Amino acid sequence: MKIVQITNLYPPFVAGGAEIYVENLVRILSSDKNEVYVITNIPGKRFDDSRVINLNKRNSDILTSLLLPNPLIYRKIKKILAQLKPDIVHVHNIHISLSTAAIFAAKDFLLAVTVHDFYLFCPTLRFMYEDGKVCELDKCINCVHKYYTSEIMKRWGHFKFLSVLLKSGPLCSSIYKIRKKQMEKLIHLIDKFICPNKSQKPMLERIGIPANKITVLPYTSDFELKEITLPGKKYLGYAGGLIKEKGVHVLLKALSMLPEDIKLLIAGDGVYRDELVQLSKDLGIYERVQFMGKLGRHKMRNFYDMIHILVVPSLWPEVLGIVGLEAMASGKAVIGSTIGGIPDWIEDGVNGFLVPPDSPDLIAEKTKILFNTDRLIHKFGLNGQKKFINEFSPDIHKGKIMGLYREIFHGHHIN
Repeated sequence: MKIVQITNLYPPFVAGGAEIYVENLVRILSSDKNEVYVITNIPGKRFDDSRVINLNKRNSDILTSLLLPNPLIYRKIKKILAQLKPDIVHVHNIHISLSTAAIFAAKDFLLAVTVHDFYLFCPTLRFMYEDGKVCELDKCINCVHKYYTSEIMKRWGHFKFLSVLLKSGPLCSSIYKIRKKQMEKLIHLIDKFICPNKSQKPMLERIGIPANKITVLPYTSDFELKEITLPGKKYLGYAGGLIKEKGVHVLLKALSMLPEDIKLLIAGDGVYRDELVQLSKDLGIYERVQFMGKLGRHKMRNFYDMIHILVVPSLWPEVLGIVGLEAMASGKAVIGSTIGGIPDWIEDGVNGFLVPPDSPDLIAEKTKILFNTDRLIHKFGLNGQKKFINEFSPDIHKGKIMGLYREIFHGHHIN
């Protein structure tokens, strides 16, 4: 089968969770005698792999935010697809560098879209109110005003007068209507929406996407299973971006409630780093926290060997949390929030513990249970590896994604 993966960013130049997944997907599909190509758009970068096609085009933030296709990117993708004639086009993240041109250009082909975030449906990407509660889809215009005002101030300082215009109710309403109309067009063009977690499906149905267009298929990881090793000293670990929604400040508060011999390793970077460093000082735990910065893929494998427990304290609906799959493959116990896709891979009391978001006391309590119960960390680690093999391994994922591609292909020809 000839398959084209379209993604706004692609390793080695960017390596977030979605990009890591796409790279893994290309690898496992290519191992099954499929002809796989990648279309991406990272201006000024060069890929050694001839199957990775870089558009090398500048994109418009304004067009992207309004879900309008960039005409230059649209024409280039359309031309490439006409030459390749793929059986399936699989689109991933489209914001930042691609715009909805990726979807409109693929409208003459069988088309799947993985919902790595909620950009198509929400201007903030996160389906969350400012107070941290999950969105009920009832305040879209409020978010349109706040989001576009802040983005204009941040990105286009010389257009600050536009942020004043956005205080106008009619203008916000017009922007919202443009996005909504474009979203409806896009939904019609897409044959299958792929949700990495179960909680996304009802959210997409509420937006108006037919249930038969939605399939739940979690990520996979290229981390190989290995013998469980535990460090001599007691270490918690966090891996991911340092932004408020990730809840790292909650983990720091939990650490302050734990005995002093328990320390924390933080792998990642972001705009919230300085505040987290200051918070660790204010809590009196600065000497117990090591900010390691963003680690490459090889160093991440070593990172899991350095910790006993991975904590995923997210406050927003994580799409899945690919670090959780890496931790399971590495045989680590996990503690995570009961939100988004995290409960899809943490089985409470089996391979880890689930706690409500923003619950530092419960994170501390579960950490004590793990460290104080004989061999429980090791037991949870083994259970996690079994769960990874049975539900998230590359072989399991390859079978499911190829089955989905065939379903789209045969369903189209039957109809």
